[in-house]
Amino acid sequence: GYALAQDELEPGYTAVGVVDATAATLELSASELATITAGTIAIGNTNSGAASVNAAVSVGAAGTSNLTATTGGANNITFGAAGAITTTGNVTLNAAGTGGIVGDAAALVNVSANNLTMTAGAGGIGAANAIETTVTTLTASAGAGGISVVETNGVDLAATSTTGGLSLTSTAGAITNSGTLAVTGA
Repeated sequence: GYALAQDELEPGYTAVGVVDATAATLELSASELATITAGTIAIGNTNSGAASVNAAVSVGAAGTSNLTATTGGANNITFGAAGAITTTGNVTLNAAGTGGIVGDAAALVNVSANNLTMTAGAGGIGAANAIETTVTTLTASAGAGGISVVETNGVDLAATSTTGGLSLTSTAGAITNSGTLAVTGA
């Protein structure tokens, strides 16, 4: 793999070591993500391949940065057995195209954040395994795969829509709705 030296970057950017364990992939470890100082860390775009969260990661140097992760085409954002994102900032997960956002099979909180925005295509959000969250506000939009979320402390739903089913469970705390809720599927 190739790593940029600090002097090869534009002023204000920081080099992060990348271990190329799998060819043609961008891999960031939890310790590398924790060294980044930025208001928002953006990974991927609508032309990007699949994304996996396989370890517990805190976003940004103080665990306070916002995170945006985007895939394109039919590519998913997948949480592995130990996959968890933690920040006091906001998290945006966008499986553009026909992709989905896939939770892990364990009862592990996948996203702890202030606000969580998830957008998925036909693959849905948590279609096979629910996305477990600890967030203040949830905004979600999904295609035919629907939306399945388990919240640990109550949540406010902002603009939420799906052409599939909707399953939202709170293990503690109330579920409130301050936005538009549209479910047109099963």
